[in-house]
Amino acid sequence: AIQFSGNDYKLWNRLGATFANGENHEEALKAYRTAVDLKPGYVRAWVNVGTSYANQGKLQHAVRFYLRGLELNPDASHVWSYVRTVLVADARLDLLPFVEQHNLEEFKKAIPF
Repeated sequence: AIQFSGNDYKLWNRLGATFANGENHEEALKAYRTAVDLKPGYVRAWVNVGTSYANQGKLQHAVRFYLRGLELNPDASHVWSYVRTVLVADARLDLLPFVEQHNLEEFKKAIPF
């Protein structure tokens, strides 16, 4: 049997990834949210929540969680790329200039959700 500390945010994040790889999005989200609850500044978990939502086609939810990750680390270029991908998929091309400029404050003002 595998045992781990219920307070290990990195293991909760890994558990979420395991569920996500098995396309069990509901359990993945629970695990990622536990990681975020344990360590609110853990950017990777916020981004993983966004990715789980994006994989389910819940694009506006995805953007919200990507933004949370960017608030914690606005220089995370890979997260800006995820935001760009979601906006294109959601046909929100009007918001792309903010993403291209990595202008988090203006982007947050412009989003309707």
